[in-house]
Amino acid sequence: TIDAFCRQVVNRYYYLIHLDPTYRLVTDETEWALFYEEVWSDLKEAILTEGTAEWEAYYSDFDQLYENFSQGRSQQVEQVDQLIYAFYQKSRSHAHPKAWLEKSLSWYPRGENYTESPLYQEQVKPLVTKIFKEEVMVPYSLYLEKFPSEMPGKDEDAWQELYEGLLGYEKEMKNLLQQMEKGTYSEVYRSLADFPKMTFPKVKLTPKSEAMTAKKDWSKQFTQMKKRLAWDKIFPFYAFEEATLGEMLEESYQLANALVRLTIAFMEAMEEKMRERKVMDFQAIELSAYDILTVNQGDNEAIRYYQERFKEVMVDEYQDVNGLQ
Repeated sequence: TIDAFCRQVVNRYYYLIHLDPTYRLVTDETEWALFYEEVWSDLKEAILTEGTAEWEAYYSDFDQLYENFSQGRSQQVEQVDQLIYAFYQKSRSHAHPKAWLEKSLSWYPRGENYTESPLYQEQVKPLVTKIFKEEVMVPYSLYLEKFPSEMPGKDEDAWQELYEGLLGYEKEMKNLLQQMEKGTYSEVYRSLADFPKMTFPKVKLTPKSEAMTAKKDWSKQFTQMKKRLAWDKIFPFYAFEEATLGEMLEESYQLANALVRLTIAFMEAMEEKMRERKVMDFQAIELSAYDILTVNQGDNEAIRYYQERFKEVMVDEYQDVNGLQ
């Protein structure tokens, strides 16, 4: 397994990163839960009681984070503790945990146009556009492809009016897609607000005619199709005006920054305590193996040994590995 391989790397080349080879691998979840609690409790006590300039900065982070989440309830205070633990664990699935934590803040646009921000351009816009194409436009286009564009007989003109009404929604969707791809956030926001309510067009047809029967059937299919359109996945991304969204993101940044700083402080405290107790978990083993294989920019005896030993590596269940692995 990859864990066994990483342990082999660490046990063989521990000296390249000045690691103590007498570590104990701890796999018991309860023991780690107690370990986390001990380290975090000591860190919180230091933040709240030390009074040094270093800890005063963390006190502000601590106070801001707990004020936002706790609302004076002990259960929610514990949830904040769990959030720190989860963020710490998530960061260690990356090769450079601290750098990953710090980079996560770059997604919060500060003092810039939200439309031009990396968050909107690289994350929100591609995701929303993909959802709109695949889960709104495609289902509607499939419905139109099956819909009879003509109805011979005396209801021909009325049926054409009905069909053109359905085509009108498709035209509106294409205009909205163009806004999503090339327009600003505010333009998409307004276009969504102004998008016509989708109802089956009303036209007057001959009672008990073939056209009337067909209309009832296609109206029922329209209602069923409309329920499947993923508008509910799109509107939340454009729920606020751009100025309001900017204010909310600034507030979110302050909370995220507090979370990142406290998680890094917790990470450093964990590393120190793990060295002191001479214990490691599987993630620490993996991180140490990575550090060994990248010593001196990958020019070292460990990496040369494995490059000479293996020509190729086949990874089973590759979709389940994380970035570090």
